[in-house]
Amino acid sequence: MLKWICTALPIAALGCYDAVGTLKAFYQAIASHECEKAVALAEGYSLERCQNIAKLKLGESITVVSDQADKTVLKFKVTYHTKASSEPTTTEATVILKQMDKQWKVDFSSLQTVADKEPPARSDEKPKEAKPAPIATNEPKPEPPATPVNQTPSLLSLWQPEQLQGKAGDEKIHWLRSPDFLPPSRTQPNEALPPLKPDYMNSIRRVKLPSDKKWVALTFDLCERADEVAGYDRGVINALRDKKVKATFYAGGKWMQSHPEQTMQLMADNLFEIGNHGWTHGNLRVLQGEEVQQQIVWTQAEYERIRDNLEGKAKAAGLENLMANVPHQPAGLRFPFGTCSPESLQATNSLGLSAIQWDVVSGDPAITVQPNKIVQETRAGSIVIFHANGRGRGTAAALPRIVDELRAKGFEFVTVSELLASGTIEAVNECYELRRGDNVDYDAKYGNGMVRVKKPKSKPKPVPAPETVTPAPAQPTL
Repeated sequence: MLKWICTALPIAALGCYDAVGTLKAFYQAIASHECEKAVALAEGYSLERCQNIAKLKLGESITVVSDQADKTVLKFKVTYHTKASSEPTTTEATVILKQMDKQWKVDFSSLQTVADKEPPARSDEKPKEAKPAPIATNEPKPEPPATPVNQTPSLLSLWQPEQLQGKAGDEKIHWLRSPDFLPPSRTQPNEALPPLKPDYMNSIRRVKLPSDKKWVALTFDLCERADEVAGYDRGVINALRDKKVKATFYAGGKWMQSHPEQTMQLMADNLFEIGNHGWTHGNLRVLQGEEVQQQIVWTQAEYERIRDNLEGKAKAAGLENLMANVPHQPAGLRFPFGTCSPESLQATNSLGLSAIQWDVVSGDPAITVQPNKIVQETRAGSIVIFHANGRGRGTAAALPRIVDELRAKGFEFVTVSELLASGTIEAVNECYELRRGDNVDYDAKYGNGMVRVKKPKSKPKPVPAPETVTPAPAQPTL
C-alpha cells in the first residue's frame, strides 16, 4: 500500500525511501525531467540546475561510505549531458543524505567530486601531443592576482562559495523553551534617517510607472518571534543569485541577531537591500507607546551594529571602499502581519522610514505556491510578498519558474527603493492585505504577535449520566 502511495504522489518519495532509494529517486527525477520532484528531494538543488541537464544516468553501484541514524554518506557514479554540450561527463562523487522530519533528503551542497573522467576520444581525433615539462629555474613564481582578471571586486569574496550556498537545515525553525524579550546590545542607532519626502508617507502599496518601464519588486520577509529562532531559506537566496534577480528583504531585528553571518552576506550582495520588519514581529496595531518604538528602533540599531562588523571584515580584506554601496540604515519598514495603527504608522514615518505593504500576495506560508496566480496578478509597479525564513514552503522550488515567466512577459526586477524612485507612489492611510479591513481578525488571532498564541484545548463534552430507574413501590400482598 505504501509503495503505491509513494508512486502516486505528485512529488513522490518524501518519507517513502531509505537513503539509497532517495538518491536513486533524486537522479531518476532529474533524468526524467521531473525537476520539481528533484528539488523536493534535495536541499540546495535548484530548478535551473535541473533544467540544464539534457540526459543523465546514475551508475548501478552505490556504496555506503558511512551510515548513522540520521546521516548517510554515499559514493556513486553518474553520467550526464548538459544542454550546452552534447559530450558526456562521467563523475564519481560522494554526497551526504540527511534524515529530516522522518524523511531522507540529498544535501546537494555536500556533493564532492572524487574524479572527473574525460569522455572517450573519437576515432577521428588526433592524439594530443604531450607538453614538455617546464624548465626549473630559481626565479620566484609570480603571485596570483587578488582579484581574477575581468572580475569586478565584490564584498561577497569575503566568503567561500560553499559558505554563501548555506547548508542543509538552515531552513529549520527552532522553538525556545521560554521567550527571549531581552534588548539588543545596541538599542539606539548612531545615525538618524533624514525626514521623509511627503510622497513617501503613509502605507505604500505599489508604484505607478511610466509606460516605458515594466518593473516589479520581489520582497521576502525574514520574521522571528520572541519564542523561536527562525530559519534562513538558502534555496530562495541561491535561486535569486543564480537568476541575478534584485530583491528586498524585510528582516526582523531578532532574526538579524540570530543570523549575523547571513545578514552580512545579504548586505554585501549588490542584488539585495534590507528593510526593517520589527524586532520580534510585534503586531503594531496592538502594541502602543514604548513597545512600538522598541520594535522599530531596536531593529535599526541591530542592522547598524552588523553593518559595522561587515565594515571591519571589509577593511581587513582591503575592500573598505565597497562599503559605500551598503546603506547605513534600512530605509523602509514592513509592518508584521501587515497591520498598523495611526500611531505606529505615524511613528514609522516620523523616524524617516517608508511603510511598505504589497499588492500581490504569494500565499507562500501555505503548503503550495501557485506560480500561475502570482504571474497573472503581477503588474508594472507591483510589490510581491514572499517569505525566506523557513515559512515559505515551496517558494524556493517555484521561484525560478516565476522569474522566468515574468521575464518572458517583459518584466525587470528592481529593489523597492529603486521602484519608489521611478514613478508615482500609490499609498493609503491604513494597512491591509488586499482589501480594506481584510485583516481585522488578526488582532484576536495573533495578539501582540511576539509569541505564538496557543489555541485552547477544547474541553471534552460531558458524558450524560445514565438514567436511574426508580423501582415501583411493592404491592401489598393480599
